Amino acid sequence: CKIIDQLYEANTFILGFSGGEPLLRKDIFEIFQYASKKMNIALATNGIFITPQIAEKLKDAGVGYVQISNDYN
Repeated sequence: CKIIDQLYEANTFILGFSGGEPLLRKDIFEIFQYASKKMNIALATNGIFITPQIAEKLKDAGVGYVQISNDYN
């Protein structure tokens, strides 16, 4: 949360979560909830974990933008 606070103080208005798969973090929804009180939240994901229930949790946590990659080999 310290980094989120520092970004907010630096007038950051959009925070994107990407790299690896952010939804693998057990605390990601708590992080989203905290960060969304200070700035807009974006998520880049491969979409594997997106279910209707997860989509609802993302919405409730304040995630305003979700990018799903379709880069499959």
